[in-house]
Amino acid sequence: MGRTTKEKERNLSKNSIPTRPPDLQLAPRSKLFDGSIVCEPQEAVDFITNILESSTEYSVIAKDLSGRILLWNEGARRLYGYEPDEVVGKANSSMLHVPEDVQAGRPGEIMEAALRQGKWEGTINRKRKNGDQFTARVVITPRIDAAGKPVGFLLMSKDITDEIRMAQYARSLIEASLDPLVTISPEGKITDVNEATREADRHRLLQLLHRAGESSGRLPAGVCQRDGHRLPADHPSC
Repeated sequence: MGRTTKEKERNLSKNSIPTRPPDLQLAPRSKLFDGSIVCEPQEAVDFITNILESSTEYSVIAKDLSGRILLWNEGARRLYGYEPDEVVGKANSSMLHVPEDVQAGRPGEIMEAALRQGKWEGTINRKRKNGDQFTARVVITPRIDAAGKPVGFLLMSKDITDEIRMAQYARSLIEASLDPLVTISPEGKITDVNEATREADRHRLLQLLHRAGESSGRLPAGVCQRDGHRLPADHPSC
């Protein structure tokens, strides 16, 4: 039988964890902020707290190796609906996953992948306190101590529901056009075409096939003939 989700999460804190993810290298500690504005340890804490609280568009969550939530910024509160005192030191980040992902053991798999690869990122469904589900872009990276040992994770996420909705709306506009339209990437590659473009391409293909058939005296491959008309072989009439 496969491991349960809780077993997987417990195992993340055992000796089976690699001392250091393969692509994470320890670097000398460097200054993270201007010493002229931060002189005392408490000032440093206050400064970092202020930075985290100012991040309202992005959820920033710190957790230990089992997934227990240790830090919850303003962006996390706005995105997921939980107050810090409801989750910090009390809840596991698996509660932010949709039920089917929890049942499938996805939370543990993602943390294991982050430890193995040094980072995990992707687009997944998430769940708010009120039960609403949404799509988020998520990045999770291991937190490493001074000895290079993983001690937890930093999880950042952003709701991309509006981005998806806008992309779908743009797609519907392209498809509604009776004129052939294509979208092109900054690199000059065609990334999408509408139905009018596909139909125009099919028409040009049929013309080429028709000419090829006339010159050879026989129907070319991929073409059938019905009532004097040449049609693609996958046409329902063929």
